[in-house]
Amino acid sequence: MQRTKRAASGGGSAAQQAGVLCGGAPLDAPGFFYAPTILDRVTNQSPAVLEEIFVPVLTFQRFTDGDAAATLADHPVYGLCAGIYTRDLSRALRRMRRIEGGTV
Repeated sequence: MQRTKRAASGGGSAAQQAGVLCGGAPLDAPGFFYAPTILDRVTNQSPAVLEEIFVPVLTFQRFTDGDAAATLADHPVYGLCAGIYTRDLSRALRRMRRIEGGTV
């Protein structure tokens, strides 16, 4: 049942204009394994962002500036881990302080 729910969640993300760059389906193998998945162009309303889905999924969200990026990273419900990638260490440290998460 959980595997079916996760497949439906991934399908919901794809239906909401997300691009599946790789993975996106249960593996055709014994057990209940889901292929590592990368979703591009997800929105903050995407099931992959709003729900805790317990499958290996990485989402890419686009933003216009640093403030918008911090707002996206500071998830209102799930905030276990966030990452910041930039060439500017001082910018990364400033943005990191704005994100409430378990690990940044």
